[in-house]
Amino acid sequence: MACTFCETGRMGHLGDLTAGEIVEQIVHAERFALGQGQRRVRNIVFMGMGEPLDNYDAVHHAVECMMSDASFRIRANRITISTVGVVPRIRQLAADAVLRHVNLAVSLHSATQAVRLRIVPTAQAYPVEKLVESIKEYCDSTGRDVMVEYIVLSGVNDSEDDAKALAELLRGLNVWINLIPYNPTSVGESNGFRSPSNEIVREFDRNLRRFNCIDHRGNPVVVRARFSTEGGRDTNSACGQLATVQYER
Repeated sequence: MACTFCETGRMGHLGDLTAGEIVEQIVHAERFALGQGQRRVRNIVFMGMGEPLDNYDAVHHAVECMMSDASFRIRANRITISTVGVVPRIRQLAADAVLRHVNLAVSLHSATQAVRLRIVPTAQAYPVEKLVESIKEYCDSTGRDVMVEYIVLSGVNDSEDDAKALAELLRGLNVWINLIPYNPTSVGESNGFRSPSNEIVREFDRNLRRFNCIDHRGNPVVVRARFSTEGGRDTNSACGQLATVQYER
């Protein structure tokens, strides 16, 4: 998707995984976990490298396998599909007999089209208004909450006005918000991005509440905020940092 903060995006499109290759990752993860005396895999997230909804059929068949009593028996509410916002596919999800029961996460990152384009260039195809419209349709059809992912970039989308715009955009929707501080990457730094302080993230959270960010029930939208010491940053495995590294001998 070539998000401008994301190290993964600069790798380009190398191919699509088959359903078998997706499921094989669970086989290896579970084998490793059980070998370490840990429990079986019980939570699955389609997120990190690539756009799951651009590989729809493979994701569909992989989820069917994960949920099957003959294999992993993972419950639908333990599976999350994250998308940058492929509007036609979100609508397809809502009508899908299998995938409409899993969790949906949408990488929004800004309530305004101009700022979102700076962060997510592919947003050109699906303006913010159309994306939010598809989220509402999805919620109305499935009755499920949608997680809105919002990467916080210092001086880019973390102002009081940004919080107000986000609160107004999402007001009345069946959503909750996940605030993710930007994790340093070389591509992000080349685009002038910087990590926010923990206090800035907390202030953004407070501003969302102050500007009456409420859900479809009239309750304050749930906001979960990560902070700079969390999420795998120290091993380059946090949001935006996943990429292959080639070392010279």
